[in-house]
Amino acid sequence: MVMSSTGPELREVCQRFLGDRHPITLLDAGVAGQRALWDELVAMGWAATLIPESTGGMGWGWGEAGVVAEELGRSLAPVPFLSNALVVPSGLRTITHPLADAAMRAVAQGEARVAVAGLPVQRGRDGVIDVEGGPTGERLSGTCSFALDAADTDLFVVVARQLGETVLAVADVGPDVGIRRHELLDASRAAASVSFERAPATVVARGAAADHAIAAMESALAVGLACDSLGGATHVHAETVDYARCRVQFDRPIGSFQAIKHRLADLYVLLQGTTAVVEAAVQQLASADGETTPPPALGSLAHAYAADAYVRIAGDAILVHGAIGFTWEHDLHRYLKRGMLNRQLAGTTSSHRDRHLSSKLAAMGCDQ
Repeated sequence: MVMSSTGPELREVCQRFLGDRHPITLLDAGVAGQRALWDELVAMGWAATLIPESTGGMGWGWGEAGVVAEELGRSLAPVPFLSNALVVPSGLRTITHPLADAAMRAVAQGEARVAVAGLPVQRGRDGVIDVEGGPTGERLSGTCSFALDAADTDLFVVVARQLGETVLAVADVGPDVGIRRHELLDASRAAASVSFERAPATVVARGAAADHAIAAMESALAVGLACDSLGGATHVHAETVDYARCRVQFDRPIGSFQAIKHRLADLYVLLQGTTAVVEAAVQQLASADGETTPPPALGSLAHAYAADAYVRIAGDAILVHGAIGFTWEHDLHRYLKRGMLNRQLAGTTSSHRDRHLSSKLAAMGCDQ
């Protein structure tokens, strides 16, 4: 359970709010219902958690953001929280540019949705997106095959290249931007491929400043996913323990059977380890809020550990539930699918373990 400086009050508010709205029922309700839920979250200030007060945000930090991300994961809320509230603000708040401030203000006030295109950990084998200058201003050209929360966005933050240098650009969705929605295994998330055909854009950072913003966004994505996975895994484990206590076979609760008892105990130990590493990553980011150095790589370990644990816990929960757990009517398959997608949204979990190990070896001065 991620801890926050605001204590249990924020968590209680999140649980009460989401419990009243049952976000999981919106997974098959279409885009309109999901947009309405997001508008409510914006009104509550959740989208502005990491946005500075000077740009219309709450001015909180990762202690609070981690709690909200965990509770949204626990309820499978189909909202673009990762991109809008965590990833984009983490990058833009490191940049001194009027357009970066304007984008964060638009998110905080619910005037626009923002997505990131070309983030290196999500780019895969794509070619880079190029920025060209000209008499009519800067233009983006290129394709991004996967951009989280891009299916219903108004503004893009784009990782691109200009004259061999890494840049970060901001572009409005217009006729020169093509968006093709993906059909994902997990119905609680949205993603799309994006193509830019000389789309108007403004470069807001380049060189070291752009690299720093990209590193902050990648860390935010990893830790945000870790919190989401922890929330989902915690819910699934608790529901499965309750089921094992109530489900009776051979005149005994199935939780009294040794095979079930030991499986649930193993999952509990796994969940406690996940909680510890995710809390450590959140606290490390919280302590780095406002600093100029990129956050450390502990977020990569937290994401890898939590995402893999989520899939293990959800898969074993289905086995404990037996036949009912395999049916479409039960919600367990939705949690398993979210966990499976979480493992892929920021690159493979094995690559994140490699990244964390490389960082530790480098800190020790060891050759890799």
